[in-house]
Formats: sequence, C-alpha cells, structure tokens
Amino acid sequence: MLRLLVALALVISCTGARAVDALLDVTPVVTPAFHTAGFRVVVQGDEDADITALLAYRIAGAADWRPAQPLVRIAGNRFAGTLFHLTEGTAYEARIFLNDPDGGSRTLTVSFRTRATPAHGTGRVIWVSPEAGGGADGSPERPFRTIQAGVNAAQPGDIVSVLPGIYRESVRVFFKSGLPDAPITIRAAVPGVCLRGCSSLYEKPQTRGTWRLESDGLYSTLLPSMTGYVAADGNRLFHSGSLRALVGGQTGWWQDPRSLRLYVRLPNGKSVSATPLQIAELREGFRFDGASDYIVEGFDIGFYGTDFGHGVYIRESSRITVRNCRIHNMLAPVFTKGVSNGNLIENCDISDPGMESWPWEDIKGTDAEGVGIWITGGRGNVVRNNRVTGVFNGIAVTTFDSEDDGDTDVYGNRVCDVGDDGLEPEGACVNDRFHGNTVRNCRNSVSLAPITVGPVWLLYNTLSEHRESGLKVSNKTSGPVLMYHNTVVVTRAGVNALSPWSPMKGFVLRNNILYGTRYVLEDYWGLGPDMDWDALFTTDVNRFIKWADVPYAALAGFQEVTGQEPYGVQGDPLFQDVANGDYRLRAYSPALAKGLILDNINDDWGQAPNIGAWQVPAERPKAPKPARSEVSERMDQ
Repeated sequence: MLRLLVALALVISCTGARAVDALLDVTPVVTPAFHTAGFRVVVQGDEDADITALLAYRIAGAADWRPAQPLVRIAGNRFAGTLFHLTEGTAYEARIFLNDPDGGSRTLTVSFRTRATPAHGTGRVIWVSPEAGGGADGSPERPFRTIQAGVNAAQPGDIVSVLPGIYRESVRVFFKSGLPDAPITIRAAVPGVCLRGCSSLYEKPQTRGTWRLESDGLYSTLLPSMTGYVAADGNRLFHSGSLRALVGGQTGWWQDPRSLRLYVRLPNGKSVSATPLQIAELREGFRFDGASDYIVEGFDIGFYGTDFGHGVYIRESSRITVRNCRIHNMLAPVFTKGVSNGNLIENCDISDPGMESWPWEDIKGTDAEGVGIWITGGRGNVVRNNRVTGVFNGIAVTTFDSEDDGDTDVYGNRVCDVGDDGLEPEGACVNDRFHGNTVRNCRNSVSLAPITVGPVWLLYNTLSEHRESGLKVSNKTSGPVLMYHNTVVVTRAGVNALSPWSPMKGFVLRNNILYGTRYVLEDYWGLGPDMDWDALFTTDVNRFIKWADVPYAALAGFQEVTGQEPYGVQGDPLFQDVANGDYRLRAYSPALAKGLILDNINDDWGQAPNIGAWQVPAERPKAPKPARSEVSERMDQ
C-alpha cells in the first residue's frame, strides 16, 4: 500500500518529570514514492509547541544512519518531511527522533519500501484494429474493432494491443481493476494510434460538412449537440462570448445553446470549406472511475471536450500509469479527481496549440483557462519527465478539499511557453515536491497562491524568462515553502527575479541563484523569507533589493539592516550563455562551491555545492566527509 500506517518500535528516554504539555502520543505515517518518501507525525500533549523532530535513514540492514532534513512543524501539532535521492524498489528504515523539553524524547523506527516503476503484465495479448470485421474475439486474426471492446475483455495482466488508425471513441473503465503486480495494459502496438474526440465530418477534405454563409467570412452549421472545443487545422479557436462579436469581425466560434447552430469565423479570412475543422463531440479519451492498476501507453489523444475536455480522466482511481502519450487540444489533458492515489504520468507530450498570441486578459476566466496536467487529490502521485507547452497553466497540484492529500512528486518536467503559471502547487500541499523541473517563458514560473499547510519543496528547478515573477505568492500563503538550489533568471527588461504579491511568510531560501533586470526581490511587507547562502544579481545598476518597501543598493547594507543573507554573495553568476538559456556556471563564477551543505539534499559531494540548480559532482574532486554531527550520533543511539 502507498499509505502505510506502520507498527513502530518505540525507544523512550525520559529526561525529566512529565509536564502538563509533555509528549503523550504520536501517530506516524510514511508514503513512499519511487525516489522519495514522505513522513507525517501527529503529536499529542505539546501545548507549547516546543517539540523538535529529527529524521535519519538507511537502506534496510545497513550499518550507519544518514541524517536528513528535519521534519517541519505544520498546523495542528503535526510534523511533515521528506527523504530524497532514494533508489526505487528498495527497502529502507527511517528514524524519527522527537524531543520535548517538557517531557522526554522518543525514537520511532519505521520500515518501508520505495515503489518500483509499473511494468506490463505477462497475460494474453488482446488485439484491436479499426479495420476489423465481424466475429471478433481479440485474436490477431479477428481483432476487436474498438479499444473499448478490447478493454472490456481484458483481465489482470492482459495487454490490449491497439493497431494504427483513428479511433473516434471514449474508453471508459468503471469499477474494474488490474492487480498491483499484474496491471491491465492498454498500449499502441506501434506509433500512429490516434484517439479523437472530434467529428470526422468537418475534418475530411471530401466532406467538410454543410456550411451556410452568414456574412463576409462568417459561416454556420447545425450540430447534433453542444460542443466545448473547436480548432482549425489543429489550432484552438477562441470561444467568443457572443454572436454579435463574430458578426463584428472577431475570429473564433460561438454556438447557440437553443438551436445548436455553430458560428465560425476563421483568421485571415480563410474559408471553412478549405480548412479542416476539429469540432469536439466527445468529453474524454480515457476515463477511469473506481478503478486501479492500468497502464495507458503510446497514444495520440486529441480534440476532446463537449464541456470540460480530458485526454485521460482519473477519478477515485489509483495506480493508473499514463506513459509516452501525446495529449493535445483540450482543456485538461490529464486530470485526476478525488481520492486517487499513486498515479504516474510520465514521458508525455502535452499541448494546446493556437493560444500563443492570445492576451492573458482574454483567456483568464474563460473555458480556455486549462491546465496541462492537473492533480486535485490523493497521495503519492508522480508527474515526471513530461513536456508541457502552449497551455494556459502547466502542471497544477491543487489540494483544497482535504489536508489528507499530498506527497506528490513533480520532477524532470519541461514546461515552456505557458500563458499563466508554469508550476502551480496550491492548497494544503502537504509534502508536495517540485524538483529538477525546467520552466521557461511563463507569466509566473511557480504559483503559490496560497499554500495553507505545506511544506512545499522547490529543489533544483530552473525557472527562467518569466513575464511577471519567478514565484507568485498571494492569497495569504502561510504554510512552509522550502526553496533550495533553484536558478531563477530573467533577461527581459525591467523584471524582478521575485515579485511576491503578499508576504513570503514561512519561506526558507538556501543556495538559490536569483537574477533579475530590476530588483532581485521586491518585497513590501518585511515578513519575507528566511534567506541565506544565495547568489543575488541584477543588471539594473540603480537597484538591488527592496525589503519592507525599503530599497537597498548593495548586499552589505541589506545584511546589516535586515540580518538576511549573512553568507550570501552578490555578483554576476557568470552563466555560460545567459542569452540562449545555458545556465551552467563558468570557471570563475562566484556561485561555484559557495553553497551550504544540506543533509539529504546535497551531502554526497563531500564539499560545498554550487549555488543554483546546476551541479556536476563528477567534475569535482571528492573531499573527506565531514565529521558526524551530534545529531547524527544521537540518532544512532
């Protein structure tokens, strides 16, 4: 199970008489992923909130314990934290050392195993072909004609192998599951398997549908039902607010909800009879509801959305893997809802072409305000190594409904050319981790609006060329945000590296490069982050940092007045080629080997790491490991 409520070996060491608010009871939970594990501990009796919680770990049976980042106190007498850099499919042990000055200490030893990447089952192969005839039984000689028929016939461990062609269908799985060690696989046998949610009538050159010319460049046709998505030659058309706007010359589409007549005006005066149109008539490509243990792999999924369009919709379902798919032209290409645990979205190409030139103000609040990959609940979900481009929001993890959600990993993704927010953790987001992502050319690289519980981890991300801020902080964010080893850089004229809209309360910044063309950070409240060991630079010779609405021209004055960044550095980080997005550091960069060593974050180097996201340990000589700390020795006892 992803969520393990484990039996604990407790070692109790009393340090004095028990006080009224002494440590009475604890409830620990560990949620392992592939390369991380999240921890939560609920304590009782700590009325004055003075307990500390240290964390150490080792591979099961190893001799030595290794220190990790301490657990972070969150609301409700709770602690949360994460282990990083673990090996998948491996048994580990962790120790949580709780110390209450009012009533003793406890060491909790927890055993767990990291997850292994889901693999295909070894059952029968069920074949599907769009050219199939009658008498189908799923054999190579008599394949099923629809993917739905193949899925209906599948049992745990089976592989539904889909031959090339266009399938205009929604594949729905309700309350039918594979097994954790024998998932049901639905895969494209070779490239060229397309799921389409649009009508073929308006897409094929020989038909193009039946159109009526309403006025110069404005056409209409009668549809059998309401649609929610229209594209021309693969590019989304703007959903106009009224027929009057189209009559007035606006390009896009509008449908009369009473007559179902669709009105379209194409850009550049193009004719509808000469342009393939994709008009959605189905809501989703794949839907999993009350299901578990499926793999969806290798499909091209596009043009869905009678209202809220999805390529893959995962509702109250767990351990669904979506892999190596191209999912495009819809509101929410991948969407999870409800208690959906342990799902994996990897190596997918997500896009919604056509919106690149639309003003932000025209999209915000409309049905074009979509999200490429959207996780809205559950624990232990992983979004890794995807490419997301041309959508309004990139990857969102929004957990407003329950503080029980979280422990989501978002890593190795490339999010580029997005209309609003690149990465969007919002809500409780307990132990949500965003690491090793590349985000470029978004309005805001990361939106934290708000984080109500946390902690949220931002590690080793490269956040560049935002139009507004590297971090959007608003709506009274109050939960802890731990921001380590990120490179935030913008070369657009007159843009801050960080422009929070509200106080960065609970933020901790270590080992980040912050590079702007106006202020490094423009803060108006003075309730800003805890900052140190960062490399700070702006190309604006008249500005440096604004803190509590007071400008500082240089690091020394900022350090003296605020006490922030006592070990920070100021100066050009000397990127290899900042104009072309090469943020590797040159030989004499002031950010080389100037970072703080952080347990379980960068402590494998044996010497100080680089500041920023770029690290190349193999190019540096290994120094002897530092002596074990008092904390580490205590954890061994």
